Amino acid sequence: MTKHLYLCYYNNRPSYVLLGWDNNRKGFYMILDYQNGNEDCAIYSNLFSKKPYPKTLGKYLDYLKDKNIILPTQMIDAVLRDAFRRLEDNEVTHRVDGGSYTRLETIDYAIL
Repeated sequence: MTKHLYLCYYNNRPSYVLLGWDNNRKGFYMILDYQNGNEDCAIYSNLFSKKPYPKTLGKYLDYLKDKNIILPTQMIDAVLRDAFRRLEDNEVTHRVDGGSYTRLETIDYAIL
C-alpha cells in the first residue's frame, strides 16, 4: 500500500488527505481527516463506500473539489505512477507553501 499525505485546511482546521494505491486490492483509497483530531470517525474514508477501492481517482478528486481541497498535480501523478508500477511501499508528504511545491520522502505520523 502506498501512502501520499497532503496537509491542508478543512472547516478552518488543520487537516490532511491520505491518498494511495492498494496493490492487494487493486484500487485506490483516500482518507480526509483533521490533524491530531479527537473525533471518533474520519471526515471521509474510502471504507464508507460500497466500492471502497475504485480503479480511478475521479470519485475522490470530485469529493475533494466539493470540499474546496485541490491536491497538487504532482501528488496525483505520483499516486497514478504507483498504481501503474504496482508499488507496495511508498510514503511521501506533499506540500504547497505560498505556491511553492515540496515533496518529502517520508510521513510524520505524529500529526495524524
